[in-house]
Amino acid sequence: MSAAFDELGNQLKLGKKLGEGGEGAVFDAMHNGENVAAKIYSQALPPERQAKLRAMAQVGDTYLKQIAAWPISVLLTNRPGPVAGFTMPKFSGYEPVHQLYGVASRRQTFPKVDFSFLVGTARNIAAAFDAIHAHGHAIGDVNENNIIVSHQGTVKLLDCDSFHVNTSTASFPCTVGVPHYTPPELQGLGSFHGVTRTANHDNFGLAVLIFQLLFMARHPFSGVPKIAGDLPLERAIREFRFAYGADRLARLNDMPPRALGLDYLPPAMGDLFWRAFTEAGAKYGRPKAKEWVAALDSLLQSLRSCSTEPRHKYPGQLNSCVWCERDKLGTPYFTPASATGPSINFQAMGANISALWSQIQALSALPPLPVFTPQPFNVTGRPAPASVSKGLAKTRLTYVAICFFAFLMSLAVPKLWPLWLVVGSVAIHGVKLPTPIEFITRKSVVDSTKRAYEQALSIYENLRTDRRLSDKAREVGQIKAQLDGLPQVLAQELKQLQASLVARQLHDFLDRHFIRAARIAGVGEQRKQTLVSFGIESAADVTESAIAAIPGFGAGLTANLLAWRRRIEQRFVPVAGTSPTPQDISAVNSKVASMRTRLEQQLKDGAIKLQEIRNDIVARQNSARSALETTSHALAQAEADLAVMQVR
Repeated sequence: MSAAFDELGNQLKLGKKLGEGGEGAVFDAMHNGENVAAKIYSQALPPERQAKLRAMAQVGDTYLKQIAAWPISVLLTNRPGPVAGFTMPKFSGYEPVHQLYGVASRRQTFPKVDFSFLVGTARNIAAAFDAIHAHGHAIGDVNENNIIVSHQGTVKLLDCDSFHVNTSTASFPCTVGVPHYTPPELQGLGSFHGVTRTANHDNFGLAVLIFQLLFMARHPFSGVPKIAGDLPLERAIREFRFAYGADRLARLNDMPPRALGLDYLPPAMGDLFWRAFTEAGAKYGRPKAKEWVAALDSLLQSLRSCSTEPRHKYPGQLNSCVWCERDKLGTPYFTPASATGPSINFQAMGANISALWSQIQALSALPPLPVFTPQPFNVTGRPAPASVSKGLAKTRLTYVAICFFAFLMSLAVPKLWPLWLVVGSVAIHGVKLPTPIEFITRKSVVDSTKRAYEQALSIYENLRTDRRLSDKAREVGQIKAQLDGLPQVLAQELKQLQASLVARQLHDFLDRHFIRAARIAGVGEQRKQTLVSFGIESAADVTESAIAAIPGFGAGLTANLLAWRRRIEQRFVPVAGTSPTPQDISAVNSKVASMRTRLEQQLKDGAIKLQEIRNDIVARQNSARSALETTSHALAQAEADLAVMQVR
C-alpha cells in the first residue's frame, strides 16, 4: 500500500515502514505538510472500532497529542470506504521504558543516567497518566511497551487506540491488558469485554511502573513465596501478596535476595506503594497519578549527591550512599560518571596527606611524665590536747629526775659510773609511756595517708605507658601504609584488566542479549518477568546458582536457560589487540579513588581519635599528679601532727 486518504479526501503518501504488529503496520507519512506516523490495520475494523477512532480524533486536543500518539485523523484506503487506520504524532529518539529500568539494558541504552533521571521519568509518567485521567479517559492496557522515554526524560504514551475513551455521548472500552500490570480485581477474567476500565485500575499499573523504575526492574509481587508449590505472578497479584510491605511475611511472599527495601525511600513513598498494592487500594482507591507527581517531585528535591561518585544521587533521608553500598556488593546499578575515568593524582594526594601524617606522628608519642619528687612542706604539727600535754610533761620530768639522780651517783661513786648509766637507762625504759587515744588517732592518720600516697604514686607511675595510644597509632600506621600502596594497587588493577579483556568482551557480548527478546523453551512472559525481578536480564546474568535461587525454576528450566546462554557464547568472536575501554578504565579508577577517599577519611578519623586519647592521657596525668601532691602534703602534715605526741 502506497497511499491513503483522510475523510476530507486529502491523500497521504506512505513512506518507510516504521514498525509492524499483530493489528497492522505503522508508516512514516506526510499529512497537510506535517510529518506524522500512519497506522494501517491489516484487517477490516468492526463498526465500533471505527466509531472509536473517529471519536478520538474529534476529542483529541493539543496537549493529548503532545504526550501521546493520539489519533489526529482517521484514514481510508478507499473512497468511500470504512476506516482503515489513522494518523498520529510521530516520535523519534525514544526507547521503551523497560530499556531504562532494566539495569543491563540501561547500561546499553541509557549509560549516562543517574537515579534522579529515573525519579524524573517516573514523575513524568505519572503526569501523563494524570492528563489522560483529567480528560475523562483511562489507559486500560497499561504495560511496559506502550510507554516510551527520551534521553531527556520526556515521556510519550503509545497504542492509544486501545485506551478506554469516554466522550459526552459514548464510552469506548479497552478490551486488552497485560496481566503483570492488571490490578487484582481484574485478574483471572477470561475477557475484558463488558468491563469498564477506570483510573483506579490504571493507578495499579502506574504504581507497578514507578516501582520498576525505582527498584531496578523488580516487580512488586515477584518474591520468594512461603507457600507450598509455585506462586505465579498473576496469582500473587490476585491474592494481594505484595512482597515488599512490612506485612510481607503475613502475606507469605518475601522480598527477593539482595533487593532494595521500601525503607530506602522516604516513608511517604512506602505508604503510597502499600496503598497501591494491598486491599486498601482496591476498596478505597489507590494513590492517584497527581499524588505520585507530588511525591516524586518531593523525592527529586530531597536527593543528595554522593561525595565519592558524582553520578550517585540518593534519597536525602539516608545516612550514606545506597548505590556505593550496592557497588561494594558487586551489583552496580549506574555507570560511573567519567567516560575516561577520574584521574588520580597521587603526588597531590601525598602532599595533602603529609601534613596530616606529621600531626599523627606527633600525637602518637606518649606525653612525657616527670619523676615525682615530694616538695619540702613547711608544716607545723597540731598541738596536743591539754590533758595529753600534762601527761607528757610529767613523763618528761620523770626522765629528767632519773638522769639527774644517775648523774649525782656518778659524782658520789665515780668508779661505778657505768653501773649508774645502766641503772638510769633501765629506769627510763621502765617508765610507762602514756598512750592516749589522740596518739592512736594521729598514728592511724599517718598510716592511712601513707597508703593513699603510695597508691597515688603507683597510679601516677603507671601512666608512663598506655596501650590505647600505641594500639591506635599502630592501626593508623596500617591505614597510612595502605594509602602509600595505592599506586601499586592501581597498577595491579589495570594489569588485571588488560589480562581479562577477553573475559570482559564475552561478558559485554552476553550482556547485549536480553531474555526479554529471547525465545527460550518454557520461559514465557511471566517467567521472564520473574527473572528480571531476581536481577537476571541478560545472558550474562544466567548462571546455574543464580537460577537455582529463583522459586519455581527447576532443573528443566535451568537447563533451557543455560543452553540458551551457551548458544550465544558459541557466536562470540574475541577481538584481538584491543585495549580496555574508557568505561573499564573508569571503573578501575573509580574503585581506587573510592579506596583513597575511604582511607583518607579513616586517617582523619584516626588523627581525631589519637587526639582524644592523648587529651585523656594528659588529663589523667594532671589528675594523678594533683592527687599525688595532695596526698604528699597530707602525709607531711600527719607526720608533723604525730611528732607533737613524741616524748623521745
